[in-house]
Formats: sequence, C-alpha cells, structure tokens
Amino acid sequence: MKDAVNLNRSGIFLAQMPSAYLCLAWAPGFPGSIESNGTRTKEKKIMAGTKYSIAQFITDAKAILKRNDPLEKQKEAIGERLKELCKRDDLLRFALPFGPSDASTGGYLLWREPPATVLCIGEWNPGYMSPVHEHKDFWVVGCGYKGRDRWDMYERLDDGSKPGYAEVKLVDQIDITPGKAVWMPPPPRAVHSHNSMSNEITLEVIFSANKPPAPSERLVYDPENKACWPSGWSFTPVYAGDYYPGRPSAKTGLFSGIQKAAEKATIWTKKQGKRTFCPVCMAFA
Repeated sequence: MKDAVNLNRSGIFLAQMPSAYLCLAWAPGFPGSIESNGTRTKEKKIMAGTKYSIAQFITDAKAILKRNDPLEKQKEAIGERLKELCKRDDLLRFALPFGPSDASTGGYLLWREPPATVLCIGEWNPGYMSPVHEHKDFWVVGCGYKGRDRWDMYERLDDGSKPGYAEVKLVDQIDITPGKAVWMPPPPRAVHSHNSMSNEITLEVIFSANKPPAPSERLVYDPENKACWPSGWSFTPVYAGDYYPGRPSAKTGLFSGIQKAAEKATIWTKKQGKRTFCPVCMAFA
C-alpha cells in the first residue's frame, strides 16, 4: 500500500496499479495536504477535479496526531479534515457493511489498520434513539453525512465504585447535520446517546485512532433508575483482515504483468534451448 500510494502521488505507473488503488475515493491527492511535521504542502492534485480521498484523510489524521498539540486540538483539526471528506457523495460505494451495534441500526467500514485506526459510517433509522452508553477513553470525531443526529451528552457524577450503580445527568445536546463536525469529550463527560431526528436514514462519518475498550468495559446506562451494565458488544467480525481496504496479493501486485510476461519468455527460451536473463527473477533461465 505504501509503495502504491507513493507511486500514485508521483503519477508514475498508474496504469499498472491494482484497480482498488486507482479508485479516487481511496487514492491520495488533496490540495494543501498536511505533512508529518504538521505543515501544509503546496497544492497537489493527481488530475483536474480530484476529490479529497479516504487515504489522504487517513494520512492527514495521522500527521495531526503526531503533533505536540493537546488531544482536544488534534480532534478539532481532524474534524476540519473530516468535513472535507464528507463533501463526497459517494463514500458508501467504498464501504463494507458490518451491521448494527449497541448504539446504531447499521454501520459501514471505510478504513481499518493496526493498531487502532478506523474510519466508518454510523447509520440510524428514522426516529431511532440509542441507549445511553459510554466507551471509556475511546474518543471519536464525527461529521454529519446525511439526515440529522443529536448527541445527548451526559456527565457521570459517581466514582464507579459500586457495581451496577451509576448517576449521570444530561449536560448538553448537540445537533449534527451534514457537514458539521463534533468530537467526544473525555470522561466523565463521555457518556452519550444518538438520536435520529430525521425522517430519512441518518448517516455520520466517524474516525478514531484509540484502542476500543473490551466489551465488558463498554457500559450502557439507565439514567432514570441510576443503573449501568456492560454492553458486551464488540466490532462485528465480518471482515477477517487487519486492513481495509485489503492489501493486494503478490499475484495482483504492481509488477504482476511484467512477471507473467517474464515467465512466458523463460518458458519460450527453454524450449528454444537458449539462456536469457530475467529482470524479475534476477537470474539466467
């Protein structure tokens, strides 16, 4: 992937790249990209009209997280880039459905890589109100994509020392419409719920680079009865790989066409009783 990205940026060998990496949604190339030191480059485009890509967003988000800024500032900066990504109207085309969670009616995976980078789309049916829940220090940055989601934000008032007991109070409500970015505050104000306030499906693009808690540590709250319990939910194992999009295999790699041609040439030369140098195998056949 790294080699493919570098080649894509320089505009070399695009015709020989796997089709997944030619796709403009995953390919890099946004004007004013952020480098690893946090500075902005001059305008770069692969071709006229290139949109901000998923891969470029991931690159920019990683660069932001390497800065020495406080985490809340980093979340804000990532939110600005997420707003740019959400200007695309075709993100679902490149997403892998992974089904509902304990706080959504559906979800779609856009990017995943170790150790904890994930970009996905949350989905809520019209009128759906999720359980009040919390995922500890697993912060997220979200941006409205379609419809309208309302984050109800709660603060936990007790110290959590009594199993099954929790006292939380509503402290804020945040309306999230298309193009509006938000980010999760740290505990004890990370308790929240999603409320679909639209007559259509609500979609929200969500990014995080923090390790999610174990299912036993993901809590659901009953504010009225001052109770809480483990959710038990974990990411649905619909995708076996550590990376999404998946990395190309050797057979579909950059030089697969050259390798196949060299193999055919080697067979031919052997039939002719000749010896020839193979540039792929780096040996005489």
